[in-house]
Amino acid sequence: MPPFATLTRPCRRSRRRPAFTLIELIVVLFIIAVAVATVAPSLRGSTRTQRLRDSADQFVTLTRLARLRAMTTATPHRVVIDMTNRRCVLAVQEGQQFAQARGDGASDTEFPIPDGVNCQVTQAPGAPAAHDFLDFFPTGRSQPAVVRFTADDGEYVEAACATPTESFRVLKPGEAP
Repeated sequence: MPPFATLTRPCRRSRRRPAFTLIELIVVLFIIAVAVATVAPSLRGSTRTQRLRDSADQFVTLTRLARLRAMTTATPHRVVIDMTNRRCVLAVQEGQQFAQARGDGASDTEFPIPDGVNCQVTQAPGAPAAHDFLDFFPTGRSQPAVVRFTADDGEYVEAACATPTESFRVLKPGEAP
């Protein structure tokens, strides 16, 4: 037999490679499933909170646009909260009436109020009685109010303007206007 013939034979060394057993994999997957099941309910609540916060942020953005347009066009503007059609709309005074303001698109001058969210204007301390609209004047002043976005479970986020010269802002939980 030639000397190189031994090199062509397969080597039969029994080496055991380290690996996980099926039981170990099942135990790890079970632990991950328990952890996800524990965290999932709190994630569902944060989605609702984020939806409320997003609605309040959109409202504040619309009020800032109303103030800016009122000052730049020297025409009173109004943010109307239309719960019948579940939307907030920017309106501009035309004669004695208010009509929806024009923008680059409908999303510029209105935003939908999501299902499961209610919106209510309440009177700011020392302000006149609240309506379903907020007025913005060419002088840069606005109608003070607190606007509360409430979820079906009672959780809420508020946006407020405490004085006629301030802008609306989203309040932190428990913060007074």
